[in-house]
Amino acid sequence: MQAAPRKSPVPARPKRERRRHPWALTAAEGVKDAAVLRSSECVDTAPAEICVVLPDRGVYLRLKATLYWILCKCGSEARERRRKVRHPQ
Repeated sequence: MQAAPRKSPVPARPKRERRRHPWALTAAEGVKDAAVLRSSECVDTAPAEICVVLPDRGVYLRLKATLYWILCKCGSEARERRRKVRHPQ
């Protein structure tokens, strides 16, 4: 047996505002970390290496995956960042 078709329209639900996660990066933190990643000493270094070198100097940024995420968010900089030797043709 089939249910009778609904005669009245479905009531609209009020849209809930999405809450921000308490651990989420603020815009200022993302900009600060992106500036460190773009600095002259880190520009040719992979985020995995940055996560190892900077804490030795007393600077802790984020996890490696978060640094890659910040680079993707800032633009298409998530490629391999080290200089590669090009062979002459």
